[in-house]
Amino acid sequence: MFKLQHRTTLACTLCFFALTACANQDKENSDTNTQTAPLSVVSAVSDWSEAASIPGVAIAYIHDSEIQWIYTQGQATANQTVTEDTLFNIASLTKPMFSMMSLQLVEHGRLNLDESLSQHWVDPDIKGDHRHEKLTPRLALSHQTGFTNWRGDKPLSFMFSPGQRHEYSGEGFEYLKKAIELKLDTSMPQLMQHYVVKPSGMNNTYFGWKDNLGHTIVERFDEAGETIQQQGFYRESYSAACCTLSSIKDYAAFIRWVSQGAGLSDDLLQQLQTAQAQHGNPIEYFSLGWRLVTTPSTTYLVHDGREPGVRALTIVSPSTGEGLVILTNSSNGELLYRPLAQVMLKNPQHYLSQTDNDTWQYLTSIPSEMQPRMIQFIAQSPSFTSKALYAANEAVFAQSRINIAHEKAALLKKRAVALIDAFVLEQLSATQPQTQEQLRQNFIAGMTFLSTNDKSLSLSQTLDTKVTIEEWMVQLETMSELEELR
Repeated sequence: MFKLQHRTTLACTLCFFALTACANQDKENSDTNTQTAPLSVVSAVSDWSEAASIPGVAIAYIHDSEIQWIYTQGQATANQTVTEDTLFNIASLTKPMFSMMSLQLVEHGRLNLDESLSQHWVDPDIKGDHRHEKLTPRLALSHQTGFTNWRGDKPLSFMFSPGQRHEYSGEGFEYLKKAIELKLDTSMPQLMQHYVVKPSGMNNTYFGWKDNLGHTIVERFDEAGETIQQQGFYRESYSAACCTLSSIKDYAAFIRWVSQGAGLSDDLLQQLQTAQAQHGNPIEYFSLGWRLVTTPSTTYLVHDGREPGVRALTIVSPSTGEGLVILTNSSNGELLYRPLAQVMLKNPQHYLSQTDNDTWQYLTSIPSEMQPRMIQFIAQSPSFTSKALYAANEAVFAQSRINIAHEKAALLKKRAVALIDAFVLEQLSATQPQTQEQLRQNFIAGMTFLSTNDKSLSLSQTLDTKVTIEEWMVQLETMSELEELR
């Protein structure tokens, strides 16, 4: 394993893995009987887990709609290692399961995607707002209800009219759950068992907290590697949006089933892979319960899960039969997503470039007066910093590519990747408040360089023409030159 003082070497080594991944992946996937994770995956997990203090990881890869391998590493608790049966709180990875259950109801004629939910349920908080009549399963599953993510201790209310725009909302999923349960007089766990758990071959998944399983659930860890006490907020009930316990073996079975089409008709399967925006110029691309990442070769269904000490990701393509699942018990777990996608997916560069483009589009859609606060918030987290820098990097190279030879651009992009990783690793290892603050300021300065406003930080999707690859490289190098701080 690499030591933290060798951070730049680690970044360059991971860059090497990324460059060789495409060639390795075809060879490694040629044997569909293998049950062993590729060396590139093991190395990426080991290196980043050590650098980012990620105690436990569980990964699965689906190839040709079959589980090709499952890999686990690290500690679930102080006394237990992670196995394929270890239970993780999969957080928002619950949403794809609930969405597929809802689509099964549609397939069997028990639910219509465009029926008004007001026939079955109206939350008392919005009874006096006629907009509740516009709520439908389609709008709930595609995050267009107009609700906030969670109401907290405030009454439920509309931020905007249903279908007017997107706003990621767990409340929307809970609203649909309530309406379905009342319509069918059946609980969500019963419906999930019949329409998802059994047909997908799952047998170790639980909706809501189970006290008798406490000893088999992973402990959670924050960004500093400190234990987070198990929360009991979801012990009382189950949720359509979060709070499901599952293992890597079970969730991989679910993703395998989705990669096979989940028994849906061609029309419904096509809708599953199509953006459902009811408005023009969407900033985010949601289908029915999934985020879409569309590449030249396929459309990926993507979802992540995020709670304190929980980071999880799943990616699946029903058209190619490819999928992956990543479960971690650390707030730093997101730092594994990119290196693992790089060495696992068939066409990683297409996927990563598109996710970077989508991230940049989202960042630049934030009103300019709110952007400085947003960048300051991002600067607090190595995971967020990494995501923002990769998005910015893609924007710079996409805009400047026409003015630079392909071979030179490729070499510079490799160097940029190494510099971004090195900077993130500096963030992870910084222990002195002065160093931590300087790193945050360096990041903010790097993003300010891309601003279209000379007086304040204001990012736009189209960069100022003054921004060139060469000047961006200087910014990245400046951010990473921190020897004087040690």
